[in-house]
Amino acid sequence: GALEESRRTLRNSFGGLAGLGTTSPETTAKVTRLEGMLAEERKKACEQMVRADQYERLYRDLQETSDSFWKRQGEKDLSVVKANKQVETLREELKVTSKERDTLAMAVNEEQERRRMMAAEWNQQFYTMQYESQRMTGAITELRRMVKAQMSEAKA
Repeated sequence: GALEESRRTLRNSFGGLAGLGTTSPETTAKVTRLEGMLAEERKKACEQMVRADQYERLYRDLQETSDSFWKRQGEKDLSVVKANKQVETLREELKVTSKERDTLAMAVNEEQERRRMMAAEWNQQFYTMQYESQRMTGAITELRRMVKAQMSEAKA
């Protein structure tokens, strides 16, 4: 259809010659050559349209790839931000836990010191009572001897 229309246009442009019924071999050759050039240009135009479609598809694919890349990058950025927040939270929890651990360690040390002091005091009291017990035992023994000596004197 379009090719025939182009041929008609070419023939009409040479219409003065065709209308007179005189078509020279030069004119026919020129028309044939122009028709060949027109067909070649149409072929090139079709190839260019095919390439343009390919480039357009390639562009869309690249655009989609770029969009998905930036979307993933954004998701990664969000993941990094979320991970950083978690790290900060964990650091704060670690600080609190460390303070609690230190407080508990101090309380344990104080309790151990208090128990050692109580044990030392108890040992001191135990040894004092033992000493007093030995002293009293000695005093009782001395008193018995004195009573025995007085009884012997009183009998004699």
